[in-house]
Amino acid sequence: MGEQQPRTNFADWLLKWTHRVPHFDFRFNRLRQETPFDVDPNGEYAQSLVILCALSLLLALLFLLATLLWWVAQCCLAHRSGTPNRTSRTRIGRLSCALFLVSVLCFALMGACLYGNEHVNKSVRESTGALAHVANAFRVAMEKTHKLNESQWHLSRHIDQLTLLIEQKSKDVINQTTMIREADSLLTELSDKVDELKQRLGRTLAILADTQFLEAAKRKGERVELERWLLCLLLPLIMLSVLFAGVIAFCRQSRKGAIIFSGLGLVIFLVTWLLFSAAFPLTVAYADFCSDGRPFLRTHLNDELIDVIQFYSDCTMQEPTNISPEAATKALGDKLVPGALPLAMIRQLSMEQNEAEHKLEALLARLFNGSAEIESVTAQIAAQIITTARLEGAVHSALQCSALHHDILGMQHGFCRHGFFGSALISFTLFVLGLSLFILLILVSKSWYIFTRLPNDYSEVDNDDQFSPRGHDAMPDNIYDTNIFNPRARQHLANTSAAESGGMAQNSTAPNGTVTAGTVQLRNSPEGIMQQNAPSWQQQLLTSHANASAPAGTLRLGTLTRNGGAIRTSAGNYQQISNGNINPYGRFQEFGNA
Repeated sequence: MGEQQPRTNFADWLLKWTHRVPHFDFRFNRLRQETPFDVDPNGEYAQSLVILCALSLLLALLFLLATLLWWVAQCCLAHRSGTPNRTSRTRIGRLSCALFLVSVLCFALMGACLYGNEHVNKSVRESTGALAHVANAFRVAMEKTHKLNESQWHLSRHIDQLTLLIEQKSKDVINQTTMIREADSLLTELSDKVDELKQRLGRTLAILADTQFLEAAKRKGERVELERWLLCLLLPLIMLSVLFAGVIAFCRQSRKGAIIFSGLGLVIFLVTWLLFSAAFPLTVAYADFCSDGRPFLRTHLNDELIDVIQFYSDCTMQEPTNISPEAATKALGDKLVPGALPLAMIRQLSMEQNEAEHKLEALLARLFNGSAEIESVTAQIAAQIITTARLEGAVHSALQCSALHHDILGMQHGFCRHGFFGSALISFTLFVLGLSLFILLILVSKSWYIFTRLPNDYSEVDNDDQFSPRGHDAMPDNIYDTNIFNPRARQHLANTSAAESGGMAQNSTAPNGTVTAGTVQLRNSPEGIMQQNAPSWQQQLLTSHANASAPAGTLRLGTLTRNGGAIRTSAGNYQQISNGNINPYGRFQEFGNA
């Protein structure tokens, strides 16, 4: 794999130009170009972001003022327009078409805003996942380094124990001064290697200790991103629903719908500019952090760890050529680990400890003729050196280039390339959406006096339904004789009763069983006599007491008076006259012979 060259795409170009946005403090003094990214709310950089937010809000206020002035002028001048074609069909059609096209543009911009929101969310989630993997690799390396450091402490105690044991045993050895000095030299060398290795391990632990900031950044980033994603998702969806209702009103050319949309459209206009006033400064801060975020990281991470992270983004796994395989392996091993960490020196010291231990073990075996005590201590030293080599290999494997290279690149590209592109897309679409909504509110005000009010009255169908004729659904004027409580009905009934009193008097004296003029025959009645012109029970209530002088217990059923015989009906009103007083009882379902 050849040497990777940095590639510049559109997101990198956009990042560079966004980073060049000028910054001003509250005194409107331009900040220096090298002013670092900072999150201090009292710092100059935070003041510059507030200035950018204030400028965005000022622009929104100007557009709002222009919209309100245009609406006032439209209300004042619309009625004075005497142009004959002011409400012509052509003009209405053109206005509806213009409103529809601007609304479609707003729909497209909101869709682009939602796409940018999802793009940012996906990129940030990928970055936080890579950051979690990097932090986990550093944490594993720290744990292995702690165990390696403990192993060196145990090895140092065993060396001290062996030194005392050699001093005791050397008193019994005669004429072996040279070998004793050589053994002492090897012990000193081994002890020095252990001390130096412990120092290197302590330095490694100090560098990796700041990885707690990476874990905290991962947790906070996930929480903030979730809240940002929900906010940038729900608000555009609400604006989409309002705009959809407005499009329906424009297509129907509804005056009421246009007026209602004017009020709701003003609300989403303000929401759009508020979102832009927050998104634009954050996008600028996004670009500043990705372009020059090292000073900010220095406040939370040490320089060596920053160099380590930078190493993983630039490292390659290309094997050296034109050298021996052993030298290539060693060179590749040194190239695969960050130079800021003393991993190469730790590996070298571990190998030197192993060589010194083998020499010392062989020398002591010749010097003390296989002493059990000496062999026991040297066996413990050998075991600790083997443990050291194993743990050193684990640390080296956890921190090599192949383990973290793709994660660091994914974190940088996902956050500072794809994530920034989505953030810039949101800011741009919100700005253009604010302008489009401004144009839409200007156009919709022209429809207030051009669009007509849609009728809301129910229109009768001309033809009857052959399956359900209108006669079946017709309701009589007098339902259950309830018109007795209406003053006009009582007056009408009184007049009718007075006009028909003569005929009623004649018909009431007819003998039982005879059919007189003005009578009809009742079905299921043996006598079958029912007076056609007999007054209803309401009319009887309105007549004088003379008409109600029947004997006590006489039942009057509507227009029917029963004095004898068997008369049966299915339903009707009935009342009882007792001592000249009429007591209506209501309705019954069936009335038979008394």
